[in-house]
Amino acid sequence: MTTTAAAGTTATTSRELVGDILRLRHLLASHRALFVASVTLVVAMQVCAATVSALTAWVTARIAADHLDGVTLWLTLVALTVLLLGLLTWLESWWSHVLAYRVLSTMRLAMHAAIGRIAPGGLAGRRTGEVAGAAINDVEQLEWFYAHTAGASVAALLSPLVMVSAAVTLTGPVGLLPAAGLLALLVPLWFLGPLQARQGERVRAELSALKADTLEGAQGLRDLLTLDAAGRRTDLVLARTADLQRAKLTFALRAGAESALADAVMAAVNLGMLALLGARVRDGVLDPVVVPVAVVLVFHTFAPVTGVYAMWQRLGEMAAAARRVDDVSRAPSPVDDDAATDEPFDGTGDLELSGVRAGYPGREVLHGVDLRVPQGQTVALVGASGAGKSTLAHLLVRFADAHAGTVRVGGRDLRTVAADRVRDRIVLVPQTSYAMRATLRENLLLARPDATEEAMVAALREAALGGLLDTLADGLDTPLGEGGGTLSGGQLQRLAIARGLLLDPAVLVLDEPVAHLDALAEAELNATLRRTRPGRTTVVVAHRVSTIRAADRVVLLDGGRVVADGTHEDLLATSPQYQRLVSEESAGPVGPAGTSEQERG
Repeated sequence: MTTTAAAGTTATTSRELVGDILRLRHLLASHRALFVASVTLVVAMQVCAATVSALTAWVTARIAADHLDGVTLWLTLVALTVLLLGLLTWLESWWSHVLAYRVLSTMRLAMHAAIGRIAPGGLAGRRTGEVAGAAINDVEQLEWFYAHTAGASVAALLSPLVMVSAAVTLTGPVGLLPAAGLLALLVPLWFLGPLQARQGERVRAELSALKADTLEGAQGLRDLLTLDAAGRRTDLVLARTADLQRAKLTFALRAGAESALADAVMAAVNLGMLALLGARVRDGVLDPVVVPVAVVLVFHTFAPVTGVYAMWQRLGEMAAAARRVDDVSRAPSPVDDDAATDEPFDGTGDLELSGVRAGYPGREVLHGVDLRVPQGQTVALVGASGAGKSTLAHLLVRFADAHAGTVRVGGRDLRTVAADRVRDRIVLVPQTSYAMRATLRENLLLARPDATEEAMVAALREAALGGLLDTLADGLDTPLGEGGGTLSGGQLQRLAIARGLLLDPAVLVLDEPVAHLDALAEAELNATLRRTRPGRTTVVVAHRVSTIRAADRVVLLDGGRVVADGTHEDLLATSPQYQRLVSEESAGPVGPAGTSEQERG
């Protein structure tokens, strides 16, 4: 199976691997104090736990050796230390969860802001499932690392120093043996970093591809069933699943070998310590009562490391997740708001494009477009697929900026207006509309949260949805289902138009507004738009001749250039290219849904 590669280049050294994981630390700078406090509590808790175990072993050994003097004092000290351990455990759990939730919130908001900033132009070439995977699954992975593993890893470096120092104080140089064991644990992990990176990259990429294929299959299920292709799609998902399982198996084999090595190293250190301590006791150099305490300290030297060992075995997978999240969060916006202001945009509806060149990475679509549309006029943009109609529409709402030339609305260069402010006055109704799983009312309030019921009803009637509204038992409070599943394609499109009208924009941009409407619904909608548009500029990306005729003016685009401009009748009389286009459309144009005009009607 071909797998979509994760963003970035796979690390070739462990240093690069750690660097990949830490590349998102700029998002978490505001949580530095919480992180330090969490690490401090983890170290204090681990040292306190070791102290409880060491004191217990000390008291037990003294009782066994019949050294009963001061036992009551020692037992009291153990009890107090246990109480302190309970308090520290509670504080550490509370603090680490506070840190975890804040880290998760910060990363999720950063991803949400990034997607909102770059969509839709910045998402071109990215699969929806992969973006969703970065926003959900990869963030979950990294939250666990930053909120838990990173702090525990720092503690795993500090706590063993305390344990080893205590062991050396009690037993002399023999107490350094656990430190040698720790190095024996960590060195293989460091040198296996590149292998971890490759395996982790593969696991995350296969998982991302599986999620994307599954999501696309669910979204396109109706078409798959219609084409009798559901079985083939199932085979694809099963093959993806097999690829993922193979990737996880190789990952698990390496992790299992590392775990076996860790167990062997700890067993060897324990045996070595017992042998060396036994020899010192035999030689009369060491008090036997100290031996149980030293053994306990060996255990607590390794405990913090083994606690994070399993997560560090997944370093490569987390590095891949970090690269994917970083790729989305740092993706450049298709619009540059550096020169824009956030002041309210009160521009009137007159449009002017001067020498506009625009397109997508590696492909220019518009080549020097000049166009002037007075306020209140309705203009139909026509042309073959790829002529630049939708690209021009996207420029008007600042989904993208021109590479050269200027786009002015109300005399103001749109690049000086924040993109959000532009969309307060210029509204795009896309050809393919989407409704949230919510009520009709809630879907309308997406456009204008303060809209009154009267305004919503008026917008629905203006969009030729009054008949539907009258048939709904719950009226505006009727649930629409997933993606507006209870509505037809035409009703969904008219709902999008109603949302646009609810905003009362100065400029309304309609991208093929009647693609899913029959002839009667189209005529009703066109009549309604004519009644409600006085003073409003309307730009219609059109294919149907009936829609084109309803416009005041027709602009013909070809190859990213304006090649004809005038009324429908003027162009029929003067433009052979327009005549051919109208002739083809009248014969039954094939629209984006893959159906001819006769079939749609």
